[in-house]
Amino acid sequence: MKRSHFIGIDVHCQFCELAVVNAAGQVVQRDRCDTAIPALLQVIDGVARPRAVVIEEGPLAGWLWRELHGAVERLVVSEPRRNRLIVEDGDKDDDIDAEKLAQLLRGGFVKEVHQVASLERAVFKQQVAVYHFRVRQRVRESLRLTSLFRQHGMMIREKAYAASAHRFESSENANVTGRWPLLLRSIVSTLL
Repeated sequence: MKRSHFIGIDVHCQFCELAVVNAAGQVVQRDRCDTAIPALLQVIDGVARPRAVVIEEGPLAGWLWRELHGAVERLVVSEPRRNRLIVEDGDKDDDIDAEKLAQLLRGGFVKEVHQVASLERAVFKQQVAVYHFRVRQRVRESLRLTSLFRQHGMMIREKAYAASAHRFESSENANVTGRWPLLLRSIVSTLL
């Protein structure tokens, strides 16, 4: 790729800053456009082939990768923590960041983050992530409740807690007290 062009895009919700660097490392074009696929394609199509694009991983990266990867020979989503040139340098500006991304891609110094090709697969991965988050949240809550019970001298495990919480609900109608201090009854009633 002797006459390659490397396009660095600094993506924001409202706009994108683009910098085009040739194989010699010279900036040949700078541009700013809306964060919309038609606007980005118009700027990218104005750059001679072969061309490679780099963006940083973020909330918009998957969407941009799925929409733009057919318009370029190579589209790289880079891990922002590994882009040390951008992080450590004193000058930090959107157009400077776009140029540095392009320079990092030209030099082969970006760590690529895998992107899924289909929207269905991306949604599936998000659902799996939500499931794992909910499991962690459930474990966190059960440990918190176990700790609250232990503060009152009640040693209880999660499975036993679920069964006794159900018994507590049914026994509360019979006005049963004793093992359940007032604080624990209020905690259980608000959380159930």
